[in-house]
Amino acid sequence: MPSKEPRVNPQFITQREREILNLIAEGYKSREIADDLNISVRTVEKYLYNLRRKTNLRNTSSLLEYAFEKKVIDIYEILESYFQKRTLKQMKDNQKLAKA
Repeated sequence: MPSKEPRVNPQFITQREREILNLIAEGYKSREIADDLNISVRTVEKYLYNLRRKTNLRNTSSLLEYAFEKKVIDIYEILESYFQKRTLKQMKDNQKLAKA
């Protein structure tokens, strides 16, 4: 049975849903997203459920593929954010080592 075509116009995806998609694309798990955004894991899962329902997609990887294709999220922003966070973490780790 072929899957149905996603039906939502990307402009109807909320800012918070975009934020969660960005974090998922960066490799964050629901628990990490919840901690980062100060919301519950259940709320994160509800956002993902609503996104899958809006887009008529069954899983997160299809949702990310759709988000990249429709330019809901930008791969360059995700990569920039990822490397900024990684660099910051390395700097903090180096400071801890220097103090030890």
